[in-house]
Amino acid sequence: MRKQKISLVFALLFILSLPVFSETAVSYYQKAKEAFEIREAYDEAIDSLRLALEKNPQYLEALKLLAEVYYETGDYEYAYTNINKALVFAPNRSDLVIFSADIETKLKMFDLAQAKYENVIKEDPLNMTAFNGLANLYLETDRKIQARNTLLEILKADSNNCKALLKLAAYYEKEDKQKAIECYRKNIQYNSLEDKVYYAYSLFLFNEGKIREAVEQIKTAIEIKNRESYQTMLGKYYLYLNQPDKALETFAALSTESSLNFYYLSHAYSMVGNDKKAASSLMKCLGITSEDEFAAILLDNVLQESFPVSDNWRKQRSDYYYQTAMESKKTAFYDKYLYSLRRAIMLNPYNVNARLELVEYYSSNNFPERSLRELILAGDFSPSKEIEDKITMESRNASFRLGKDWKINQYNVGNEVYLIPLFINQEISNSHYKAEEMYAAYLKELSSDKYIYEIVPYVDRKYSVAEKMEITKKIPNFMPYFVDLTVSEEDISIGAVLTLKNAMNGEVIKEFRTYQTGNDRVISTASSLLVQMDSVIPFRAALIKISGDRAIINAGRRSGVKLKDTYRIVKNQKYPLQMGTEKLLIDKHCIKGNAIVVKVDENIAEIKFKDSDFFRDIDVGDFVVFH
Repeated sequence: MRKQKISLVFALLFILSLPVFSETAVSYYQKAKEAFEIREAYDEAIDSLRLALEKNPQYLEALKLLAEVYYETGDYEYAYTNINKALVFAPNRSDLVIFSADIETKLKMFDLAQAKYENVIKEDPLNMTAFNGLANLYLETDRKIQARNTLLEILKADSNNCKALLKLAAYYEKEDKQKAIECYRKNIQYNSLEDKVYYAYSLFLFNEGKIREAVEQIKTAIEIKNRESYQTMLGKYYLYLNQPDKALETFAALSTESSLNFYYLSHAYSMVGNDKKAASSLMKCLGITSEDEFAAILLDNVLQESFPVSDNWRKQRSDYYYQTAMESKKTAFYDKYLYSLRRAIMLNPYNVNARLELVEYYSSNNFPERSLRELILAGDFSPSKEIEDKITMESRNASFRLGKDWKINQYNVGNEVYLIPLFINQEISNSHYKAEEMYAAYLKELSSDKYIYEIVPYVDRKYSVAEKMEITKKIPNFMPYFVDLTVSEEDISIGAVLTLKNAMNGEVIKEFRTYQTGNDRVISTASSLLVQMDSVIPFRAALIKISGDRAIINAGRRSGVKLKDTYRIVKNQKYPLQMGTEKLLIDKHCIKGNAIVVKVDENIAEIKFKDSDFFRDIDVGDFVVFH
């Protein structure tokens, strides 16, 4: 027994004498590699790599992998910082130099990137990775012919080069779709175990409207490498196919509780009629990423359409928007300020604080009638002596309006809002399902309040140019335009393009572009697009009453009419307007003279004819255009 105790003591002492196990730089690197490449757990990979670099700051592979993770997530600045750290220790290592150039291409540092690619190729004329990078740079800088020729040179040397075939297919997608298909099929033939080939081909098929074929390709990619991004894309395809049960199954199986996964789940729940779970999923999404504007818009829509006004979730969102409005007011971000106030009222019509704030805004911006209407509504929803007194005061202030002199009710004159159809180019690569549709709806909301035209989205299918022209001409009260919308998302940025076209011949009039990173991306870019388009869309208003050398038009301050504005008087014919390349051209036979604005009200304005006799040829129903 004594001998047994002694042996146990010696065993314990031996164990205690062993070195305490600790993770090494290599073990942290391996963990990061598995998290990044298999599970796409980017935050976990970053944490492990930082620990690896604490152990060994000169660990080249860890620095490179950290740069790759940041590159994959769109954090190109951080990627660039880490690859440059690696280059300090190995300045001549070609893979590091090429990756540095890849990042510079993303950062639009094109001259630096091109010099690096060319230097590597000079040292190693058979370095296909450098050639691929150079081809991609040519594509990014719209040097399409050089890009194609570079890719063809790569394929001469290496006919089965996977990356070159993928890039050549991407080139042909816009130039020759049949050749794009040939590139994808050839790539599948020679690189049948490359998951990215099937993934890229599935995206192409989706954009061609072949969603079921896209599903089969993404399933093959998943069989080769079960990436969560592929599973996510499969779930999105099911949403587009109106198969919510399969979408729910796919998204629910994902291991990562990301904000986007909750966003997709909300769409699937909505499609099966489970609005409570849809709203709950969106709240979880916003809990992870509070600035996800598309999730916020969708949550508001779900709450408004499916929950009673008395619901606490609606009240909480309404209060949130009111606080957001007040913060935006402090920074003079008035587009967001007004949008937030309207959202607050939409979600909770009884939010008297939001209504009174809107009253104050309209009053201070010389819109007494709109101020009074909001004040009356505030009194209806929350009666009080204070509001009654304000209504009495505002009514007195609004009593001397221009409409009284002309015996016109400015709210019943048929203020013309011209309808401009907007056709959506769906992009499956965008992070948010139906991002384009929500963006278009937002453009509609903004345009209807600020401009003489209103956006009308069309999202049901792809239309030909001829079909778009016919649709435009059939819209009541149309202007001779339609617009195409493209929205593109990259992590924390959004870009959008509006292409204004002539509805008479389908020709492009002008293209408007915008790009924004950080917060408030949707509202900032949408506002920018509308301001740009408004500078080209001509102002037009109708004559609704004539007396001598004066007349009333059905547009006022709300439509941007100002004192001393000068207009041309144009006879009302079916198609008197013709579009030039950037501005409105008017048939000279339709022009009858000029007029100047002498009085302005909220929805009407008084004009004076500048010419002595021409107004005798003017009738109610003729219109003015900005001179």
